[in-house]
Amino acid sequence: MTTAVDSNILIDLIGHAAGFTDTAIAALDEARTKGAMIICLVVPAEIASYFASSQQLAETLQKMSI
Repeated sequence: MTTAVDSNILIDLIGHAAGFTDTAIAALDEARTKGAMIICLVVPAEIASYFASSQQLAETLQKMSI
């Protein structure tokens, strides 16, 4: 199964810890066990401000298997 990951889930992980952070982690962990995780081209633009460079963003997504 392929899971499309939206920016709000990633922001819960990379932004300041919030009430949904643990839920977001659990959802991504479960999705990872079921198959590939993908994002659309808009997601990197929506989360780019959390990273110092586009390279850091790309490396983080790769580490997350997205």
